[in-house]
Amino acid sequence: MKKTTRGPGAVVAMVVLGSVALQAQHALSKSVTAVTAEIETNQTTFLADGNTLQRAVGSRFYRDSKGRTRLEQGPIVTISDPGQGLTIVLDLEKRTARKLRGPSQRTPVNQNAQPSLSVTQRASLGVRLIEGAEAVGKEFIAIIPAGSPIGNSKPLEQVTEVWHSEALQLPLLVIVTDPVAGKLVTRYTNIRQIEPQASLFEIPSGFQESSGQ
Repeated sequence: MKKTTRGPGAVVAMVVLGSVALQAQHALSKSVTAVTAEIETNQTTFLADGNTLQRAVGSRFYRDSKGRTRLEQGPIVTISDPGQGLTIVLDLEKRTARKLRGPSQRTPVNQNAQPSLSVTQRASLGVRLIEGAEAVGKEFIAIIPAGSPIGNSKPLEQVTEVWHSEALQLPLLVIVTDPVAGKLVTRYTNIRQIEPQASLFEIPSGFQESSGQ
């Protein structure tokens, strides 16, 4: 089985961002499925005394037939245009728009602060219907070696389960089980195959614009 080495943030980030990074692989293809959807992210942290901490975050997701995406998370809106190599971060409260050029949508992670880990596809989980769409499941395992910067004395195992719909070009369900962070579940719901308004991918009038990281 093929292995890759990366920081743990690369595994968790796809969940935190509603798995936008995975579906963006299709953004430059000849045919992109336009969709609107809601994204539900639920995190459960298990404490040593038996208590659990629950946290839920809701987001709104749009993608047009040009491959442009819009992710709404509270007052922060991230617009990505892969064809132009442009990402726009809107702050609806401050009425600001920050333009980022280049393939990366995020500021590079400080690799010195994160342990490296080996990610391997462990199993194929078959096919199931999610939100009325056929999705193919795969399970990945990541091993954080002992003595990593996070201070673990023994190796840690992180398991990620991804259910991807080729028809919708979306990972409809992602489940990450982490011995430190707990269980993180992200799912797409209320999916509609409609073309979003073009204005959703533009900077609103009256916003103060800036460029750079």
